[in-house]
Amino acid sequence: MVDKHKESVRLAMRLGARITERRKHLDWTQDQLAERVGVDAETISRYPPASE
Repeated sequence: MVDKHKESVRLAMRLGARITERRKHLDWTQDQLAERVGVDAETISRYPPASE
């Protein structure tokens, strides 16, 4: 049986890593990314980051 919580955590980690990777590639801060996508900076910061 698949542990849905573990799957959700893994997905969040992968998504957070991809967001961080792309944001850094563009040389954007979390605040800049949040402004561009129309969300609060807190929303961006909630995704688990890649190794900073």
